[in-house]
This record gives sequence, structure tokens and C-alpha cells, in this order.
Amino acid sequence: ACGDLILDRWKRRVYMGSKELRLTPRAFALLEYLMAYPDELLTRDRLLDGVWGCDCSSGGRTVDTHIARLRCVLGDDPSQPRYIETVRGQGYRFVGDVRPYRKAAPAAQADMRTFLKVAQPLVVRTTGGQSKIGLNGLKGFLEAAP
Repeated sequence: ACGDLILDRWKRRVYMGSKELRLTPRAFALLEYLMAYPDELLTRDRLLDGVWGCDCSSGGRTVDTHIARLRCVLGDDPSQPRYIETVRGQGYRFVGDVRPYRKAAPAAQADMRTFLKVAQPLVVRTTGGQSKIGLNGLKGFLEAAP
């Protein structure tokens, strides 16, 4: 994530705030690659290799075209970039402050909070001569994994 820009690698989706941005698979891969190396100068050749999987020096214009389209979707102004900076004659740099993004499902968070509020501390339970370790909660005994 970078401010309002959220790249969800698992769902393969990009959001600007709560609005989903429509990116082609290649544009997604390009943004993902740029965000994976924040504040690092990425040459056109390196982008071609990392995103397109080819080591061809004649594809520089391909990178430029895809960067221009990506900037358009992101609403990024090349003269005052919030996300992608052009390093003239060399390549591009992702200048936004990239932070890990993990969003837990609200229901899962609420269930866990409720469980932890009512769960009793660690309990050793003996059943048929075997001891089990776990927690007593609203839904009964939760056995610890072996």
C-alpha cells in the first residue's frame, strides 16, 4: 500500500481508496514490480526483464508506453509524481512510501476478540488418561494443535 493506493497481490486487484482500478495483467505486473523496489532506480532493461521476461534492449518504448498508461490510470502527474518518477535517460523509480498491506476480515477480527474476552487461560484437560492443552471458550474446549 502507498497512501490511498492499495495493491492486493493475492486478489490481483488495485484500489485507489475504495475504488477499484482496472488494470491489464501487464500493467498490474509493472506496478507490482515497481512497488516491490521502492525508491530504487529501475532501468528499462531491468523492467523488461522483470515484467516482460525478456532481455531485449529494443523494447524501451514498450516500457515508456506502459508507464504512461499506468500513470494515467493512477492519476499520477509526471511533472509532480506521487508514485512513478522518470529518471531521464535511465529509467523509473517508485517514489511513494510503500507499506505492507494486510486486511483481516472484520468478522474474523470480531470473532477472535470475542473469543479472547471470554476464553479462560490455558487449561489442561484429562480425558481417558490423556492430557489435552487448550482454552475454554464460548463454544467449548478449543484444543491446542499438537
